Amino acid sequence: MSLPSIIPFNSSLLTTQSGFANLSSTTIQPSPIDQVAQEIKDYFIQHKEQVPLLITVYLLCIIWIIYLILYHSRIQGILLSYLIRRLYFKDSADVKFDSFSISFISGKIMFRNLHYSTTTAMLHVKDGYLIFRYWSRQSKTERPGKPKVRLIVYLKNLDLQFFNPVTKTNDQLAQEREQQKRNGGSGSVNGCSVKGDDAQNESSSNFTKRLRSLFPAIKIKISNGRLCAGHESLPYGFVIRFQLLRSTLTTLTPCKSSLCDLFTVLYECKYHQLKIHLFPIKRYKGTGIIEVPPSLVVGKHGDRDLFEIFQCNKGELEYEQDVPGKVVEQSLVFGTDGVLIPVPDPLWEIRLKCNDKAQISYSPWADRQRELLWAYFLPTLYEESLPNAQPQIGQNRIFKNVRFLMYFNQPSKLDLYFNEKSKLHNLHVDFIKGSKFECLFPWVTLEHGFDSFINISILQPQAKTNLAFQPLLQAEKVDINLVIHYPRLWNSLQDWKINIDAQKAKVHFIFEHKNYFVALLNDLSSNLPPQINKFTPFVYNILVKGSLIEVLVPCNQCNWIDCDLDQAENNLLSICAKSLDLTFCLPFTEYCPKSTPMDLNIEVNDILARLVIPEGNRSHYILKGLKSHQKFHTPNGIKNELKLVSELVSEFET
Repeated sequence: MSLPSIIPFNSSLLTTQSGFANLSSTTIQPSPIDQVAQEIKDYFIQHKEQVPLLITVYLLCIIWIIYLILYHSRIQGILLSYLIRRLYFKDSADVKFDSFSISFISGKIMFRNLHYSTTTAMLHVKDGYLIFRYWSRQSKTERPGKPKVRLIVYLKNLDLQFFNPVTKTNDQLAQEREQQKRNGGSGSVNGCSVKGDDAQNESSSNFTKRLRSLFPAIKIKISNGRLCAGHESLPYGFVIRFQLLRSTLTTLTPCKSSLCDLFTVLYECKYHQLKIHLFPIKRYKGTGIIEVPPSLVVGKHGDRDLFEIFQCNKGELEYEQDVPGKVVEQSLVFGTDGVLIPVPDPLWEIRLKCNDKAQISYSPWADRQRELLWAYFLPTLYEESLPNAQPQIGQNRIFKNVRFLMYFNQPSKLDLYFNEKSKLHNLHVDFIKGSKFECLFPWVTLEHGFDSFINISILQPQAKTNLAFQPLLQAEKVDINLVIHYPRLWNSLQDWKINIDAQKAKVHFIFEHKNYFVALLNDLSSNLPPQINKFTPFVYNILVKGSLIEVLVPCNQCNWIDCDLDQAENNLLSICAKSLDLTFCLPFTEYCPKSTPMDLNIEVNDILARLVIPEGNRSHYILKGLKSHQKFHTPNGIKNELKLVSELVSEFET
C-alpha cells in the first residue's frame, strides 16, 4: 500500500495571511490639524451664542491694527495742529501736520507735510524726523571742540518762501514803544532793552543754560531745499536751491567779549549743488513790462526764462552770532597780545566757502530785477530814519553790523551779460583760488546815517570780451573797495567812494572797446522815464590806482588786427608806468541836467613807451640790430641804455 505524498509547508502564505489579519484589527490615527479642526468645530457647536462676539473681537483687532498702521499718525497730526493753533499761535500764524508719531524707545519723532505760515513767510517740509539720543551722556574727558550730539534732525524737501515786506515804518515802531510803556516798560526800543523783570531774565538765562547742557550740539541734515522770495506783483522771483546740506549747530563760549556776551551760536554746514537764480512768476498780475532775460543764459533743462546767478557743486557755510549780554562799566579788555583794547561789538558773521569751481553770472537785466525785489520786500519809507539809541549800563548790547565773507578755494569764473539792441555781449573773467568777496552791512542808524562797505580781492584775473579781438585785461591782483554813505533822509545826497587798485596789470585797448563799454552803460541805465518823486542825488568819487601798468595798443599797417589767440602777429605800442593814479568825480545832483561836468586828474610816474614787434615781422630784426647799437648822449657821457628805461624793462619782463 502506497503512502500519500507530503505537501510542502509554505511559510510565506501564513505570514501574508497573518499580516492581513493585523491590518484589519488596527485603526488609522487622525493628524494634528484634523484634531484642531475637530476641536474648533466642537467649540462652535457648544458655544453657538458666543460666536458673534468672537467675530466682533477679531474684526475690532483688525480695524485697530489698520488704524495704528495707516491712520493713527494722521489723527495725531490733526489734533496736534489744532492744539498748537489754539494755544500758541492763534491768529498770528497757521500750523498744520498731515501726520505725526512718536517712538519712545528710539526717541524718534516723525512727521509729514509740515505747513507753517505767517503774514510774511511760509514753510513746508514734506518729510522729517527728530531723534533725541537720551541715552547718550556727556563725557567728562570729552574735548571741548567736539561736543556730544544728542539731537538729530532730518528734513526732506524743505521749502521756505517769503512773499510780503518785512520793513517796519516809524509809525509802527512808535506804536511798539507805546505798547511797551503800557506793559510796564519791559521789552526793547530800537534794539536796546529797557527796564524789565530781573527775576524773569534770570529764569530765562537758567533755562538757556539747561538747554545748552541738554543739547551741546544738534546735527541737521536737509535733502533738497529751496529758499525763495517773490510775489505775484513781481515778474521774477529769487530762489536759492541746494541738493544736500549736512550741518551742525553748537553753542560756544565767546572768546572776544566774554565779559559781556552770553554765548556764541555757531552753525557749520557742507552743501552740495548750491544754485542761485531768478525764475519767472507764472501768476504775475503786475502792470509793468516783463523783460526777457539774456537768451544765451538758460538752465540745463532748456528753460529760457531762468537766469542762473551763482552755482557751486561743493562748499561750506558758517554762521556765527553772539548772543548779546549786558553793558558793563568796564570798557577795556585784554586782547590776544595782552594789550588793553575797547570791548568789541557783538559778532555777527556769515562765511561762504566755495571748495569747487564756482560760476557767477550777472547782467543789467538781473540788477533791474534785484531793484524790483528790494523795492518790494524792503521798500523806501520816504521819511527820515530815526537814529538808534545807544545802550546804557545794564541794558542789552546791540549789533552794529553784519559781515558776509565769500572765499573762492578753487579757480572760478565770472560772466557779465548785456545787450546792445538785439545783440548779446559777454564779459568773461577767470580768476584763481584765494580770491574773496567781503560785505559789511550796517544794522543801526547813527546821527549822520549809516555806511556800507564792500571789498573785492581778485587774484590773477584774466578778462576777455566776445569781440573778435578778445584780450582785455591781465593782472596779478585787483582790489576793489566800495564805501557807500546813506543819509537818514531818503532823498538826501549819497556819497559813493570807489577805489580800484591793480598790480602788474596789462591792458589791451582798441577803439571798439569804447563802443563796447558804452553799450554796457546804456544797458545799465533804466529805460523808464525819470520821475521827480523817486529822484535821489548821489556822487561817485572814483580812484583808479595801479603799479607796473602796461597798456598795449595794436598799431599794424592799414589798421588791421590779427585776432588769433594763440599766435597773434600784431605790432603793439606798449605804454608802461611804474604807478598810475586816476581820480574823477561823477556828480548826479540835478534832476535831468543838460550836461554833467567831470574833472579827470591823472598822475603817472616813470613812463616808458616802446614798440613790440613779433618775430614774424620783417622789421623785427632790423629794429633788433638798431637796438643793439643804440647810444644815448647825456651830460654825463655816452650810455648804451638809460637807467630808468633799463629798470622798467626788467620789471615788466619779469
